[in-house]
Amino acid sequence: MNKKNKLVDRNTLDRKSKSNKTIHEVGIKTKFYVNKDKDIFVNVKILGSHNRSGELNLPATTLMYWYPFYFYYDWGFREHSNRWVLKVSETAPEVQRPYLYKSLFLTDCVNINTYETKDNKIHRDNLALMKTLEELSDGTFSTLLSSHIDSYAIRYNYEFIASTIASIKQNCKDRYDMAYVEHFEDKDFEKISTMETARDRLLYENYATDKELSLLIKMGAASRITYVLSKLYGEI
Repeated sequence: MNKKNKLVDRNTLDRKSKSNKTIHEVGIKTKFYVNKDKDIFVNVKILGSHNRSGELNLPATTLMYWYPFYFYYDWGFREHSNRWVLKVSETAPEVQRPYLYKSLFLTDCVNINTYETKDNKIHRDNLALMKTLEELSDGTFSTLLSSHIDSYAIRYNYEFIASTIASIKQNCKDRYDMAYVEHFEDKDFEKISTMETARDRLLYENYATDKELSLLIKMGAASRITYVLSKLYGEI
């Protein structure tokens, strides 16, 4: 377990979940569309710090090379040079930390004029992620590498993600309950019956194993993958 059975009472969960409001930084905005040649493209917009924006249109076939499915990095916009640069969150896993101090530009991933793709960190991470998801699901989870994708496959993806997260949440709840039994021997102690997102996060931080935390990160990325698939194979 990533924490040594740190006991968190219900009042603490309530108090912290109300005070720790997450502020989401605005990243890229994407819109899928079909061009005049019947090819699927992605319109990508980003807002800079002084309300100056960047905008690109890239073929959907290039997504694997520049679209970050992991939530701990995203694209930023350097207004003075009109360049897109990868931003890595300070809360990213240790293996990603070197990219806090390196500059990976969008043009290192795809030529925005010819659409020629180049192997890069995002591409390698996406490939590894999709291979892992296929292994975790015994080959039933659909990704951008899958040969056949339909509405059923997309629906199954969401069910797989929900089931995986529910299993981890139940494990954390069981450890939370057991901690109170061990510390207070009070079998009548009121257990958590409903958990909001912030309270879930606190349970995960204190009662999830490192393996489970890693799996939660992958489920977040899996949600992004499935969302993209729904756009590519649904009605655009």
